[in-house]
Amino acid sequence: MVKPVVLLDANIFPAVWLLDIMLTLDEEQVIDAVWSEHILEETRRALVERRNRTPEQADRLLSFITPMNHPLRLRLGTS
Repeated sequence: MVKPVVLLDANIFPAVWLLDIMLTLDEEQVIDAVWSEHILEETRRALVERRNRTPEQADRLLSFITPMNHPLRLRLGTS
């Protein structure tokens, strides 16, 4: 069975409860969650500017997510 590919946009990452659900579905191989470096950069800006997180707090959250990239996720990047 082919898994649906789900693009996690920048509005998903700040909502930790929703991010947890999506990453759990990915881990359980129900979906293939993907995102780009550009989305992570947009997320970082939103966390700092709209969610009143320090840059360090935003970087800490994203540091847990960044290593989850695989080749498809890397192709979605802006590089």
